[in-house]
Amino acid sequence: MANYDIDQIVTLLEKHMQRATYAAVAGLVGGIPRSVMQGRDKNPRDSWVVSAKTSLPTDYSSAQTHPDLKRHADVLTTAAELAAWIRKHS
Repeated sequence: MANYDIDQIVTLLEKHMQRATYAAVAGLVGGIPRSVMQGRDKNPRDSWVVSAKTSLPTDYSSAQTHPDLKRHADVLTTAAELAAWIRKHS
């Protein structure tokens, strides 16, 4: 797979109001799902990266999540699915 930058991924997810799991993002940028967002501020822009179990970002308050986060039910769950979605929306 091509190299991806987490900021580019988050920007596209936010633009299209699309959630993707930590595992899907980690699969493209490297690392492990548990730590892929480590060190980043908890903010609405980054809240599009979510837990596979809850479809919500882990340990975010309601003020830290995007108000449209639940607008669409679909969540991209695999690196391959996210990569295909990125190619379609870039």
